[in-house]
Amino acid sequence: MPRRERWGIIGAILEEVEREGARGAQARVSNIALRANLPHDRLLEYLAELGEAGLVTGERMPALTERGKEFLEEYRQWLRVLERFGIRPGADSEGKPQAAPDREAER
Repeated sequence: MPRRERWGIIGAILEEVEREGARGAQARVSNIALRANLPHDRLLEYLAELGEAGLVTGERMPALTERGKEFLEEYRQWLRVLERFGIRPGADSEGKPQAAPDREAER
């Protein structure tokens, strides 16, 4: 599996926190770690950082703040701009561009 860029990991975490919240449940760290494909300890490090940045509240049962929602929308807009210009985020181990994720199809 190719290495993911930092911004892609952050985006995946925030999307999973949002997804859990949309289901009417508080996000559980174990669910986020599984869906974001991150080890539990590394997820906790990211959540601490995202909390310090004001994007999420709580490390054990995180929720998006208004600032986090705004960041996530900007992140999605940025992905759309990249796709519109044919630029695919990330690259595989050989330096070849990866296919852009289809976020809408995953919902």
